Amino acid sequence: KKEWGINMQETVLDKIFLRSEDKLIGKLYKFLLAYKLEEEQVKETMVVWARDFGYSINLDQWQIIWDRNKKITMATAYKENLLKMFYRWHLPPARLAKMFKSQSPNCWKCSIEWGTYYHAWCCCRKAQEYWLRTGSGWRKCWVLD
Repeated sequence: KKEWGINMQETVLDKIFLRSEDKLIGKLYKFLLAYKLEEEQVKETMVVWARDFGYSINLDQWQIIWDRNKKITMATAYKENLLKMFYRWHLPPARLAKMFKSQSPNCWKCSIEWGTYYHAWCCCRKAQEYWLRTGSGWRKCWVLD
């Protein structure tokens, strides 16, 4: 029921704040532990990546990718960068061009294609050349060939 644009239905937080005088912190803590915001954000991110790839990635594959990336290094900066990539924290040229009209929406590397997040990291010809060069360098360092 809405009255004057305000939801008049009691929420769980309303019940915690208005009906309890004792153990308020404990009740809030239990509520926050049960709240599933992080899982929803992860699912949303997975859906966006699946749309970019053109096929669905099952949860087992995501778990393998996640576990492998966690074990690659102990460097916090590298792990932070992996999380930023997963959650699409970096702003690609196409998105920046929407915010700043003077900026070009084309890819920073090839300057030809529309600079979407997926293109910049995966599809760009120059980015692919870079990943091939660095990948072969890593294989030589770690004798993986």
